[in-house]
Amino acid sequence: MSPPAPSKIIAVHINFRGRAAQRGRLPAVPSYFQKPVSSIGRSGDSIVRPQGTELLGVEGEIAVIVGSRARHVTPEQGAAHVGWFAPANDVSLADMRWADRGSNLMAKGQDGYTPLGTPVEAATLPGGALTIRTRVNGEIVQEDSSENLIFDFGFLIADLSRFVTLEPGDVILTGTPAGAPVVQPGDEVEVELDGAGSVISHIVESPEPLGSFGAQPRLTVAARAQALGLAEHRSIELSADAREALRRVATATGDLLFSRAFAELAGSGSLESVRVLSLASSELAAGELMQRADAWSLEVSEERYLERCRLKTAVLFGAACELGAIQGGGASSDLGAFGERIGLAFQILDDILDVTGPPERTGKPQGADLLDGTVTLPLIIARSRDPELASLNIRSIRTPRDALPVCRRIVATGALSTARGRALELVAAAQSSLPRLPERQRAALELVAGGVVERYS
Repeated sequence: MSPPAPSKIIAVHINFRGRAAQRGRLPAVPSYFQKPVSSIGRSGDSIVRPQGTELLGVEGEIAVIVGSRARHVTPEQGAAHVGWFAPANDVSLADMRWADRGSNLMAKGQDGYTPLGTPVEAATLPGGALTIRTRVNGEIVQEDSSENLIFDFGFLIADLSRFVTLEPGDVILTGTPAGAPVVQPGDEVEVELDGAGSVISHIVESPEPLGSFGAQPRLTVAARAQALGLAEHRSIELSADAREALRRVATATGDLLFSRAFAELAGSGSLESVRVLSLASSELAAGELMQRADAWSLEVSEERYLERCRLKTAVLFGAACELGAIQGGGASSDLGAFGERIGLAFQILDDILDVTGPPERTGKPQGADLLDGTVTLPLIIARSRDPELASLNIRSIRTPRDALPVCRRIVATGALSTARGRALELVAAAQSSLPRLPERQRAALELVAGGVVERYS
């Protein structure tokens, strides 16, 4: 007997222990997202990568298909509601992840982005663990067993049934193992579930260009990290004294330290050092001009904000790291990329702290950015969620007293959590390059990364 058509597809974020280790995070409870039913594809179908995109990822998964209605069931009862199993592929276009704001609709919900194999009745499969494997052009890139799931099938059904009614035919994608790859047009992808056959897909590029309206693909650092399964931010253990010192340091002190470091490094007389400093100085000047041009503007986009931060802060961090590599005879490209990512995270976290205060940590009034007309990421995100903030006339904020209720509205939208998540993704992407460096250098830069996060926690 075949299952009825699903009313919904629910996917689990991280559920294989190997994937959790790869991402550097073991979830205490499962988290989920939904995919539209229109994303289902069948074996032999094509998976279309839009023109202008690069990061198309595939994730082999065990699909659980609900056999009987489940609502308010216990973990012990959950397994009895499994009707069928099938191999599945949770396809993801990381280039569009930035635009989803967590929904995964454009990244994972496109037509054909959930290839699903022929369902096999659960009762016909032998008892015990199920093995899932993914092949790209015949080569195994993922393989793992359901015995390594963090949350088993019955628990997932019970957990979901606390909030939604699971109907017969509903599909639950139960998580992907480590090693999910990025694929290219011309590749063939096969996801096989032992005892339940396989689903095969062919990767093709869209023959038509993507419409120029709406969100466009963006190759962000966070997108690359997500597509490649890089670890999230790894926290660094600091002593209580070090933690308190970081909390007391004002941003202005950081500026002073960087200017002093540049002065000392420039004294080397190295032509390469002068080149790096010259480029950083010209970019900084461009960033300052951009900030002045954008003052009190409600039209500043997230893209423009990030470019301004790159010019004003990230380039300086990158240059400082490059200069350190030049002085030490190391690979400046690795350190420059690390520095730019940490610098961008530093700026985002600093902008968050401006909203939350308190002044004794920042050395300036709470909401000082609002007072001088600077549009930052927390405000950009909050304006997309709160109509009152969207229509806010920033010029009306004249005193710290005016800024406080605006700061509270920004906090209420959850924008700070979203912005902090993006900053931590940048830190994680920076940390992922460190294993290529000498151990002492890597350890020192790990401390820098951890210190930036601790400074703003």
